Amino acid sequence: STVTEQEGMTPDLMIDDNLSTAWAPQAESTGTMTYRVSEPLTADGTAYEGVRIISRGNPTGATVKAVVYMDADFSKTAEVTLGTLDQVSQEFRFGEPLSLTRAAAQYAAVKDIKIEWTGETVPQIAEIYLLDTVKSADVAELSALIAEAKKVDTSTWTTNSAAALADAIAAAEKGVASADYLTADAVSTLASALENAMNGGVTKYTGNLQALVDEALTDGTGYTTSSWQAYQGAVADAKAALEDADNLSQAKGDELAKAITDAKAALAYDATAADRAEQAVADVEAVFTEDKAGNYTTGSWNALTEAEQAIEGLLAEGATPAEFAEATQALYNAVNGLVDVTALNAARAEFDDTDASLYTDDSYAVYKKAFDDSTALLESGTVEQVAAAVSALQNARAGLETKTDEPGVDLDKVIADAERLSPDDYTTSSWADLRAAIDAAKADHDASQDEALAKAINDARSALVNVVALKGAIAGAEAIDTTGKTEESVAALEAAIADARALLEDGTQEDVNAAVAAIDAAVKGLVTDSRKPGGPETQRPPHAQGPDEGRPNAGVIPATGDNSLPVAGIAAVAAVIIAAAVVFHIRSRKN
Repeated sequence: STVTEQEGMTPDLMIDDNLSTAWAPQAESTGTMTYRVSEPLTADGTAYEGVRIISRGNPTGATVKAVVYMDADFSKTAEVTLGTLDQVSQEFRFGEPLSLTRAAAQYAAVKDIKIEWTGETVPQIAEIYLLDTVKSADVAELSALIAEAKKVDTSTWTTNSAAALADAIAAAEKGVASADYLTADAVSTLASALENAMNGGVTKYTGNLQALVDEALTDGTGYTTSSWQAYQGAVADAKAALEDADNLSQAKGDELAKAITDAKAALAYDATAADRAEQAVADVEAVFTEDKAGNYTTGSWNALTEAEQAIEGLLAEGATPAEFAEATQALYNAVNGLVDVTALNAARAEFDDTDASLYTDDSYAVYKKAFDDSTALLESGTVEQVAAAVSALQNARAGLETKTDEPGVDLDKVIADAERLSPDDYTTSSWADLRAAIDAAKADHDASQDEALAKAINDARSALVNVVALKGAIAGAEAIDTTGKTEESVAALEAAIADARALLEDGTQEDVNAAVAAIDAAVKGLVTDSRKPGGPETQRPPHAQGPDEGRPNAGVIPATGDNSLPVAGIAAVAAVIIAAAVVFHIRSRKN
């Protein structure tokens, strides 16, 4: 062999008369194994007529060749290709043996048998037997069968079944072309394979399954969860089958089409949609009272109010489950769409507490512009715009420059203005820096140091890290009742709170802003463990529309049956309480 064998699978195992052992080369290799025939003639002095090769496992398609002597003196040799290993047990003829009475002799004896393979399919040979006699093959019937197979119309067959027939024809033609080396058993095998392929044609599907998929309902609003999931499953099965449409049989296609039709007919309306809508409004109104409107942008608060009124209108007039479910989803969206302006109000309050006379005109003008630009956002700003405005105000405040070009700075005024601030509004570390600057200014010093001491106070003040919004976020999150929430979502919230608390001591403004967002995301990410499809599997009421009767197709929510207010709504409740506390704190301190 040109390739080393696998461990424990040596060449001698091919001639040990034991089918449980085998020779095999190293995997993923390409090579040749040559079996040299030590005695080229049988005991009675005649030539061996063929060889039987028994493979272990699936046949690999390896090529089988023979080196034969072409004359009685064994002086001339030729290499002939016998075929490929396509069966577990396969026989090959060497051709027509030399005979004194036959003028067209092909060989006198066999010298070597070769098995060649590529790395894709390495052979495993259990046994090799030289055959004294082999019944020669008559390929006339096989040729006739090939001709018959070629007339078969496969235009309506699946791709795979048509390919199977084409492969069987090719294999049979290859055998006929090498008839001298073909045994009767091999001919029988080729004929059987050809007949099976001819009879195994599978008619390709030609029905309306694709149309059923293309026209499938996409809005599960108003249906019970189980009936909608059954319908979705039927459509998904059909989509998967159509990915290989050329190999979808007529029988399977009909089965999939019937499954979609039956599942669509079995869709049942969810009779509890109105109850859930009414409960959702009650839950929202219980916490989003009118006095909290100022804690959110005017636009987002109005959207919430309109969503509540829309459900109340449906309850008064009567509506389909789909319409209730759509309106309920709109309410949930409005709750989640509330834009909290707590941090923006805190940043604007700092501006109001700033004495413009202490800073250069240019630096204060930047601060003033950031303040003015933020005003419109209180009406209709997005979450991203409000966050950007907060950052702009904080950066502008940090960039304030103390006036140094005017003689006789009023240090007492600078100190008094700084002491108006509350240490509760800032990180411990940044407040300590300001406190130190104030104390240094209050200590006995030469008047010539007033300017430097005033600048130190204003610089420390500009570097203050505001934690008003962060404290509010922490307090609001800790007030949430997490009973019934999944352990994972509660753990995520607790981790966000713990990270935020660490920043109250020392952290950058960027870190603080990010912590506020992280808490908000964790609150909205709380998942109720007991959220289950609600309501019985009801048949639709007589007045309700069916799947094909013009029901609204809003595409808002994929399935119904959820009796609970989404966690995002609970998160918003917490945000409202937070915002109310912050605004009250700011206004009280200013007053």
